[in-house]
Amino acid sequence: MISYLGYDPGAIGKHGVACVAMKPSGPCCTIALDTVHSADEALAWITDHIRRADTRGGIGICAPTEWNLGPAGVRAADRYLLKSHSSAKVMPPYRLDTSLTLGGMAMLVKLRERWCDLPVTEVRPDLLYASMSGRAYDFATLDGDMCRWITRRTDIIRLIEDDGYYPWDETQWRALFAAWVCSQGIERWLDLHDLPPDGAPGLVVRPAGRTKFVWPPSPARTTGARP
Repeated sequence: MISYLGYDPGAIGKHGVACVAMKPSGPCCTIALDTVHSADEALAWITDHIRRADTRGGIGICAPTEWNLGPAGVRAADRYLLKSHSSAKVMPPYRLDTSLTLGGMAMLVKLRERWCDLPVTEVRPDLLYASMSGRAYDFATLDGDMCRWITRRTDIIRLIEDDGYYPWDETQWRALFAAWVCSQGIERWLDLHDLPPDGAPGLVVRPAGRTKFVWPPSPARTTGARP
């Protein structure tokens, strides 16, 4: 079994964690989801699941995994996403919530201290869900639709009761989405962190070493999409 992890850093009491275990070239077999109080508890949860994994597939983190010292901190990945998303949605790291920029990087640093070769990808659930589904990211209104969408793609619909009820909060959904993205794209999708830098060499900052920012080669465009 190959285990893929997901982490969504949030405010106090809103740190989402997920683990998706899959057979090689097979469907999802088990999932584990939780919302914990702090990044410290999230680290303990993720560490426990990594240690128990037969094979470590990697982790998707819903936060920037590298920075840029250029103007406004805009990265090559951000410029790529601006081709299909508005500037109000594609924000460079310095404009994101502090819990994302600090909590996500802190998690990455601690995990790489333990497992220096752990595959890691940055994930933007809001942008990627909108691109792949053609619908707006709006969990408060569309939680049922968004949960059905991810269960179909992870093949976990058979692992839950088919009664239309999904016992997940938004941060758990985001963590599950990140784990699924890691399982699908860590070896196969485009890596936005591998795009040519927009500034001079040396502007990219990687506090925990090389990571990825995987993105499907041809996701559905979101222009004109409606919920």
